[in-house]
Amino acid sequence: MANAKKKILLAGLDNAGKTSLVEIVQNKMVDTVTIQPTKGISRKEAQILGESISVHDMGGQAMYRRQYLQRPIIYGETDAVVFVIDLQDRARYDEAVGYFDSTLVILSQLNPLPKVFILLSKYDGDYFTEFQQKDTPLRTELDELLVKLQQAAVEHDMSIIDAFRTSIFNEWSVYAAFFEIWSSIVTRLNDIQAYLEHVIADIPDTQIAILLDGSGNLLAYQLTESASVPLDALVEIAGKTITFMLEWKKNKINRVAKEQDFVSLKIEGQSVLIQKLEADKDDYYLVMLIKSVQLKSAQDILQKLGFSLSIFLSIQEK
Repeated sequence: MANAKKKILLAGLDNAGKTSLVEIVQNKMVDTVTIQPTKGISRKEAQILGESISVHDMGGQAMYRRQYLQRPIIYGETDAVVFVIDLQDRARYDEAVGYFDSTLVILSQLNPLPKVFILLSKYDGDYFTEFQQKDTPLRTELDELLVKLQQAAVEHDMSIIDAFRTSIFNEWSVYAAFFEIWSSIVTRLNDIQAYLEHVIADIPDTQIAILLDGSGNLLAYQLTESASVPLDALVEIAGKTITFMLEWKKNKINRVAKEQDFVSLKIEGQSVLIQKLEADKDDYYLVMLIKSVQLKSAQDILQKLGFSLSIFLSIQEK
């Protein structure tokens, strides 16, 4: 039986990139130029393993921020707060910290206390390029920003669970960040993560193992770099695979012909395998990149893993 609906607040200054991040999580790659600022609060629904999650995207314009802070009821029954800061808007770091502090004043009165996460958005473009250089002021500024945020949390007897650098041009960075957020309020995800790690432990040369639900939500994953495929490349492959999987699923739905349960494709020169599986009539997708394994052998491996995961997921749904 599904638990009561979980509530996530997505907060931050205007133009921080909150709405764009939510759109990516909902598997809708968007042109951020066309996105209008959120007026008031936009609510979006998500389903993770039968758990209902309501994501409240809080508009960041000054007039709305003042309204929120004057109406503490808005923050009630919140399970997690995701505070988004635009890394490239360096002139407004102090303003962002001030809003974060004011938000914590209200959150600290809740019982139980919500989980708090920081998304450092727009980690791309010229900012990313400069950040890669040694002794750059950007690194110092970011360290100082994180210290101020942590100090604000401590002052209100709260803590920041984690901070993630994200970019809408690196889909995986967003998926991985929200996986941690989902896991903090949907505890069964931790069991699924542990089980995925267990079942692939005996498969040598596994470099990517990803489990997705039918909507493309990340349920568990493991990326293992090697000399031939470094972690940066695996991250790119993983992100592109999810995008492909969603298009594959959409195309199959629109196609009259019988859909396939297995597909092999080349991404960044690597053979990525996707196995569709079912558990209690729900669809899931197992994605793997296994080094130096023939296609037929890999397909046999995925089918066996899929069977094991299907049984485990069925138990999880009970």
